[in-house]
Amino acid sequence: MLDAAFVYARADESHARRLGAYLSSNCRVRIDYSLVAGPQLPILEAVGRALGSDAGIVLISPESVPAALDREDWEPLVRDHAGVNGSRAAYVILGETQYPKVLLRGRSFDPSDERGLKRWLLRIGPLGARPHHVPPGEAAGESGEIDALRALVADRPGTASVTPALARALIEAVHDEFQGVVWMDARGATLAGVAGDLGSLFGMRLTGEMPSNLEALRSTLNQYRCLMALEGAEPNVRAEFDRPGLSSLLLVRGQPLPSPTLESAGALLRAVVGWVNGSPQPPTGQVRRALDWLLKPAGDWLLACELTRASLSYLRIHDRPAEAFELVNRMMDESIQRQDPAVAREFGRERAWILEGWGRPSEAMHPFAAAPEPAVQLALW
Repeated sequence: MLDAAFVYARADESHARRLGAYLSSNCRVRIDYSLVAGPQLPILEAVGRALGSDAGIVLISPESVPAALDREDWEPLVRDHAGVNGSRAAYVILGETQYPKVLLRGRSFDPSDERGLKRWLLRIGPLGARPHHVPPGEAAGESGEIDALRALVADRPGTASVTPALARALIEAVHDEFQGVVWMDARGATLAGVAGDLGSLFGMRLTGEMPSNLEALRSTLNQYRCLMALEGAEPNVRAEFDRPGLSSLLLVRGQPLPSPTLESAGALLRAVVGWVNGSPQPPTGQVRRALDWLLKPAGDWLLACELTRASLSYLRIHDRPAEAFELVNRMMDESIQRQDPAVAREFGRERAWILEGWGRPSEAMHPFAAAPEPAVQLALW
């Protein structure tokens, strides 16, 4: 969390409180309103104290700067603003004064430019990586639609349901008002798959069970100001992310995926097997849909097993055991129904390794997947 100190005259307190409320709703920031410039606290002394915070926001008005300032008093602040003490200062100009223009250079804002001040604040501090992942596609939307959505999800945390084209148009307009923008194609994906893909997009390692993974994602979405677009998400997935903390959510109305075919399932298998670091990740929802189709309508058990093995290999590389657990449980159930003990043992071992990694070894092996007892030669007499 950033610490920000407002410097203002008592007469300008309403401006300070209004700006502070807007910034607090958009940034993870703790605001100090104690630095009131006046006879007891000259403006430059107040600014010097504000520089002890991560960010100082100074409201310049005739009330806060009643007279010209001496160079020997303000010149040391130039060095501080250059980053000597690691803090930053921004100035909101409420009226014409004789405040040194060199201090205002590149850091002054009109009082109505709340978004500009927010962008400035989001760019400072220990924010880490700023993910930006938006697949290519048409961007289209009327200016009135974009303005309404901007007020709904960019000026404060919020949720909106939009078409893909309108979502891309909005992102083009507001991406610099967020610390990260991620778009996930959630069509056909389970909650575990969506959590795993989001974790990957945010650069997180989600190695726990689903509750802890979801809690880690919620913590990230509450710590940073992100814009998350979920395309075609199932109702249970939307419910999990409908209140994304400090972040905002776009529920994108995706087009239905085409029905799987043997050709498309084979191409998907080759894509998963041939995945290398840096290439696009296999689409989680398409893998699930292809597996569903192979197991039931198509009845291609061998290809379903091959797709599962390739997917498990991919998930192991990325430390995504919750998805792998969901997948092996599915295949364990299928192998038991099909009375295929060899496949049950294969995926049973995967299941056991995952459970042991989670500290649950007593649940490790399903009885059907256990190795058969060795044959015993009976004595003839």
